[in-house]
Amino acid sequence: MSEQQYKRASKVVYSIIVIVFGYIAVTMVAWLQSTKDAILWKTAIQMIAAILAIIVSSIAYFTMRGTKRGAEIILISMAAGYVVISLFNGTIGTFTYALPLLTAAFAYLNLRYILIGNIVVLVANVLRYSGAYGHRREWNS
Repeated sequence: MSEQQYKRASKVVYSIIVIVFGYIAVTMVAWLQSTKDAILWKTAIQMIAAILAIIVSSIAYFTMRGTKRGAEIILISMAAGYVVISLFNGTIGTFTYALPLLTAAFAYLNLRYILIGNIVVLVANVLRYSGAYGHRREWNS
């Protein structure tokens, strides 16, 4: 890809990251405010992960937006944020956060980025659901 193509693709991916992780951070704050039963440390970890994903992506976007390295840093921050949120969030629909993030990876037109993103999502969901299965079995007993 040329520098201009990386700039255009990074603009789209960065916008998606800010929207998705911004939404997650806001919902974590709302969750803390609305319920007394919130598990504080899990919610705080998710909120910090969302904010860090935005910060790291912002730094990469504004300093290296036209480079392959900038694209890789943006995608790594996106993947790391998703893994942390996926592993610590207890709601059933958490996997849906992966859909816009994986779609954003298509903007770089790089098969390796897409495959790595899919592997990260798959591994995160397998870990999440394998751990949740044991806990659910205990809850139903």
